[in-house]
Amino acid sequence: ARNLASPNILDMLEMAGGYALHELAPPKGFVGKSLIELDLRRRYNILVLGIKDVLTDEFVLMPEADRKLKDSDVLLVLGQAKDVDRAMKL
Repeated sequence: ARNLASPNILDMLEMAGGYALHELAPPKGFVGKSLIELDLRRRYNILVLGIKDVLTDEFVLMPEADRKLKDSDVLLVLGQAKDVDRAMKL
């Protein structure tokens, strides 16, 4: 398993081609912004597959682009580790 370099990356499952599913806490720079504002797919080549609010235990699969992130959210994203690491530095 790869070393989880960012404290925001809570867990990961490695897949083929250098891709992995990552469970991560949004960095402070993500909180209060919508997925469309963050534009993670275009800017970092990572996809947000789901969002779980740890306070309400609500899980949204394939969230809408206008969904604003909260500090209580945990994101499930698909991407290459280098791209996820780069996005977490915001």
